[in-house]
Amino acid sequence: MTESNELDLKLRVWLEKGGVHVLGKGGKEILEAIDRYGSISYASRALGMSYRYVWGYIRKIEEITGRKVVRTVRGGKEGGKTELTDFGRGLLGEFRRLEEFMVDKGKSFEDEWGLLGIKLSARNRISGKIKKVSVEGVAGKVEIEIDTPAILKSLITSEAIREMDLKEGDEVYAIIKSTEIMIAKKRTEPSD
Repeated sequence: MTESNELDLKLRVWLEKGGVHVLGKGGKEILEAIDRYGSISYASRALGMSYRYVWGYIRKIEEITGRKVVRTVRGGKEGGKTELTDFGRGLLGEFRRLEEFMVDKGKSFEDEWGLLGIKLSARNRISGKIKKVSVEGVAGKVEIEIDTPAILKSLITSEAIREMDLKEGDEVYAIIKSTEIMIAKKRTEPSD
């Protein structure tokens, strides 16, 4: 095995409502399979998941959002079918859009880190503006609004907030690791 000095950060995207997980990669795959096959049974088999698990996941989304995600049509000449509701299609579309946005938004960042000899997967950096900074003891929370309608939250040390002089309205990058979101302050050019 050869040793590599290149490190890749991985990105996980999910949607929440009121701090409760609604849809992640697995849920996206479930909705896509239901849309493709028109059946929860076929979708669950294609994904290698139990019917009970897939149906439970759908019900959980519906409970959290208060909206129907799938519609089941029973009987008829061709038998029953299951299809995504308009809300279900919209939810899937929003997840895909956010996922694509996060990948595209970070592409230019790789060069900046390269100057420091650090390689990051470009899709893990998102540009945004700080909406709220709160410090509690040795830790602080920074809420970042990104261009897509979403707010990222990062827990960082109070010391880091002071050292970077973070305040509401600052332009920052959210650097996403598999376990956390870090903050990098954008450099501002001095005015003449």
